[in-house]
Order: sequence, then structure tokens, then C-alpha cells
Amino acid sequence: MANALTLDSAPLEGAPTATPSPAAASGAAPSPRDEKALLQATREFIVENKLESWRHLVTVIALIAAAVYVAAVAPAWPVRLAAAVLNGLLIVRMFIVYHDFMHGALLRDSALARAILAVYGVLVLAPPRIWKE
Repeated sequence: MANALTLDSAPLEGAPTATPSPAAASGAAPSPRDEKALLQATREFIVENKLESWRHLVTVIALIAAAVYVAAVAPAWPVRLAAAVLNGLLIVRMFIVYHDFMHGALLRDSALARAILAVYGVLVLAPPRIWKE
């Protein structure tokens, strides 16, 4: 019974073997990227694609509206339950968009987006005034 709880130390025939990196073999931690390399690697994400941001916002709002409608009018309870669960997941997705907006990553200069997301922030009990504090 003791052998059943231990692993055989011999490698399996044909199994790939891991070779440690020189840093791991010496016990040193791998060196992180320096600041310049990190900035260079993330440079493509600095510029916002406003059309893509609006697409995300409008799509998630439309899907939330559709899920609420299905949950309200579906005659069978399993359909209503599925729509309610989907709606909960979509509210989380909307919060991700709201979070990015509040950090200035999406739709920074849009008054319409500010109004829409302010209403959403109140509905999820995270209004913009509280968020900024």
C-alpha cells in the first residue's frame, strides 16, 4: 500500500523531460523586463479604438436588455432561470466596461458614455462620485 502513494522516480519511456533554465539551475530568480522593454511591449495598447469601445458598450447593453426581456416574458421557468443567470454574467461584463471607463481607458471624452455609465454605476451601487474617492 505504501508504494501506491509514492511516485516512481524513473522517467517514462518517450516522455518529455524538463530542462531547467540557467537561472533556475543557479537558484537565481529570472530577471524581469526592464522598464523600457515593458513600455515598448505595451505601446500598441495606449491608443483607444473608440469604435471598438462603443461596440463593446452597445453590445453588452443590448444583450442585458434582451436577457431581461426573456427573463420577464418566458413562460417556462427554466428559460427564465437561464436568462437570469445570463443577465447576471452580462452585468459583470458591463461592470468591466464601467471599470475601464472609470479608469479613463475607454471613451474618456464622451459625455454620452459618461451619462450611460453613471446610471449603470448607480444601479450597481458604485456611482462615479464614490468610485473617484
